Amino acid sequence: MFERQHTKSIRVSVWLVIAAALAFQVSVAQATLIHDYNFAVSGTTADSVGGSTYNGTLNGTATVTAGQGLVLDGDASGYLSLPTGANSVLPSNPNVTSVTIEAWFKTAGENTSPSWSRLFDLGSYVPSQSIGYNSVDFAPFVNTSPVVAWATLTKQGPWWHTGGTEADVSSELWLTDGNTHHVAVQLNQVGSDIQMQMSTDNVVRGTSTLSNQSLSTIAWDTTDGVSLGNYLGKDFWGYGNFAGTISEFKVSATTTPEPGVLVLLISGLPALLAYAWRKRR
Repeated sequence: MFERQHTKSIRVSVWLVIAAALAFQVSVAQATLIHDYNFAVSGTTADSVGGSTYNGTLNGTATVTAGQGLVLDGDASGYLSLPTGANSVLPSNPNVTSVTIEAWFKTAGENTSPSWSRLFDLGSYVPSQSIGYNSVDFAPFVNTSPVVAWATLTKQGPWWHTGGTEADVSSELWLTDGNTHHVAVQLNQVGSDIQMQMSTDNVVRGTSTLSNQSLSTIAWDTTDGVSLGNYLGKDFWGYGNFAGTISEFKVSATTTPEPGVLVLLISGLPALLAYAWRKRR
């Protein structure tokens, strides 16, 4: 009786270790919220997840008003700047496999924002040329025929810049109707490529790919002859500032574990198996 109970105990322990390893693998595959700016309190630009190191800074005419959010009037001076460099809201972890940028916003109305004005523009840029360098952005209103919303990812500048490459997603949308809309721009490592996906109001609008590029090698905080900027309501390209409100802005990331972490987690399995073998009689 004791031997059967002992064997059962060993078997349960082995399965517990295996289950823990599998649960760990599943958990690291899920996106983790790393920054959350919920503009619910007047005058507050706090990051409720990342902490005070990542708090935003109001510039010019930009304000935060309870019940509305971050209020932007389209003035050239009005925008919110987020920390850059080592404290950038864009993760530079070499193990990052996915980054999702989300915002809930409302435009001030039709033709109140310039065409191509950005809801957000994050990363680095070249001021002398008014271009994004290593950057990701979203423009809710591009006055083409038809009107579209547009997301752009650049690596060392746009396609026409020396050494540059970009991914673009556009979709025929009318987001200047005075209603609150949700946008999510997701960057996923898919094999040796970066796939950018743009969604609005929980509907995937399109995808685009940067071939032979890695999220781990996009230096969002590079200072290689460029300037850094993480902006809400302002763009790198000189089109003009966004007019409207942003009620919340979030950044999530998915990372893979260091190889040693999983090894440590399952290192108890061989020992348990060896012990069970010695106690088999």
